[in-house]
Amino acid sequence: MEYTASYDIIPLRIQTLLQAMQDYQADLYLLNISGDSIVHDEGLAGQVVFIRKLPEEFPALMVGLAAQAKDFTLIMFSDHGPRPFQAHLRPEEFLAGIQGLDFTGEDRNAAIVSNGRGSLYLYVRNPDEKTYWRRTAYRKLRDYHGQDILATIAGQLETAFVVCNREEGGIASLSVESVASLSAVDGGFLYRLTWGKDPLGLDEIMGRVVSARETLERTYDKPLPYPLHWLESCKLPVVGMS
Repeated sequence: MEYTASYDIIPLRIQTLLQAMQDYQADLYLLNISGDSIVHDEGLAGQVVFIRKLPEEFPALMVGLAAQAKDFTLIMFSDHGPRPFQAHLRPEEFLAGIQGLDFTGEDRNAAIVSNGRGSLYLYVRNPDEKTYWRRTAYRKLRDYHGQDILATIAGQLETAFVVCNREEGGIASLSVESVASLSAVDGGFLYRLTWGKDPLGLDEIMGRVVSARETLERTYDKPLPYPLHWLESCKLPVVGMS
């Protein structure tokens, strides 16, 4: 139903949850009602209809919950608001002019993962690996067959900064004005500036070992909250790609 952008997904998801509560005993149940395909297919008109239909079906959820739980807490949240986006990043166009990157054909050496609005993930094949895809780290991307891929991407007008895994562990953050590193150390995490000005705006924790909790406390209201997730993303293994 989500694939076909059907509004029937709303009552279906609600009834599925209520049935699951009968079949499985748990302290916490999660219900996801997605209107993403509807809005992508029908634009603002679909958005308006979806927001109207959701309250129409909501009483059935409340009746079902009350019938199965005497004292329950309902937490509602949305992954983003209803305002339509006017500009989406098109990675194939954004990176089309970067020398050294080839996204098509048998000799391709790069792949992109992006939702069109958030961070753009670029995977570049290690030049020493001829068969499988293996991660390429900072130093080789700064000199990839004679091309400084990271600096070129960082120099694009639309780029705030580039984050890359480092050979020695951790990540490097590169912009046209700076290079910094973030790494896991005994007892916490260390953010250091190599040159230029702080690209991530983390001067409050720069140069000292801090815990994950302190990192969150000092960054949750900043433009780049909780940067430690980049460390985890860059550690993920790359499987063979064809």
